[in-house]
Amino acid sequence: MSKKRWNVSVDLVTLGQITELHSGPYANDWWLNHGGVVNENSSYLYPIRVGQQTRVVVKEMPFTLTVFVHKEGDHCVPAYRCDSRNYVGEKKSSATAAFESTYRDCCGAGTRISGATLLGLDDEAICFELVEDLVFHPFTFLIANRLRVSVYQLGDLNKTKKNEPGFGFLSSFLHYFRQKRCLFIQSFDDKGYHIQICDGPTCVAQFNGPDATTVWEQTGILTQHDGNLLFGLENATTKEVLSQDRSPKCTPDDWIDSEIMEQAYNYYVKRRTISNIAWRSFFAEWREEQTIIELWSTLAKFYPHNYGLTVREKRAWRAMLSGVGCTNVTPFSRMVSQVIK
Repeated sequence: MSKKRWNVSVDLVTLGQITELHSGPYANDWWLNHGGVVNENSSYLYPIRVGQQTRVVVKEMPFTLTVFVHKEGDHCVPAYRCDSRNYVGEKKSSATAAFESTYRDCCGAGTRISGATLLGLDDEAICFELVEDLVFHPFTFLIANRLRVSVYQLGDLNKTKKNEPGFGFLSSFLHYFRQKRCLFIQSFDDKGYHIQICDGPTCVAQFNGPDATTVWEQTGILTQHDGNLLFGLENATTKEVLSQDRSPKCTPDDWIDSEIMEQAYNYYVKRRTISNIAWRSFFAEWREEQTIIELWSTLAKFYPHNYGLTVREKRAWRAMLSGVGCTNVTPFSRMVSQVIK
């Protein structure tokens, strides 16, 4: 029997959380490439957030997809469960499989909706919410039209020289090693450059070196490419970020230091928003109250009446607040108000 394809709208029910899984060795399992363009050479990745829930309605039946963590040895991957009203589905390894299984059991027929669609990645507003609290937005690009390298972390740039990756830098790609398709995990820390090659959850080889070129020479493969290229360090997007001045960092105790705060505001926000806003008063009042705030409604008081912050401005403010020691304490804040019976 053929499967009918549907054009559906998706609601984000629960935002879910960004965890250490999104920046760990198997980060590639927790991000999707779905067409968010950085420039002509690179595209953004979007997170599969732990606990994320989305809802679609097909033939007047609601289906809710939830993301779980499934442990395979030391390897944690996403698992998906699709429920409908009182029906609780089985956990599956893909969003598409979870939906298809539940739809078949509830409707007695087959249909297909892509996993990216079910997770809300065809909806621009949902895509923005999924990445709004990120300080760094991971991206992916091709090398020689065949190796897709993904950069997940630039690391702590305040501890390294300009044009160098930060401690904690992480990138990876899939390629063959000893006739098996493996994941190549590339990292950088205070001890040097590292390559970990994994066949599923099993590490089959590891190499360490003082620089990217040397460590790749040890592998004996992909010798036609320079190590810096394979790490992703020669990519235009990577180089642009690494060439910038290191981002200012401080804690709320430093908010009374006008020089520190001026430096932070100039770096994160000034070039990305309108001029003449009372941003100093925003931090002064917040520090005096010492309380949790709803960010956008509070910040709106310091902008002109009826001014609407753009996506670019919101991302800049998020980055600044992270840089000056603030924490998002409501990762599960967005809920659909209707109760599904």
